[in-house]
Amino acid sequence: MATKNALIVGASRGLGLGLTERLCERGWHVAATSRHAGGDLGALAARSDGSLTVENVDINTIRLSCVIQKGRP
Repeated sequence: MATKNALIVGASRGLGLGLTERLCERGWHVAATSRHAGGDLGALAARSDGSLTVENVDINTIRLSCVIQKGRP
């Protein structure tokens, strides 16, 4: 079965963090965005065995479209 991919915007806390954690637990590859590095999302990335990619992105900038265009899951 192919690996499923997800992009979670606003993954540093709350619902975004919870969804990111659950998807990683279920074998998804997750690209998660956050305005600030570290915290709970950073800790989750450290223990994710490569299934979680974290990008520091403010959705009010053009950078988000660059992350998507690079083909990251």
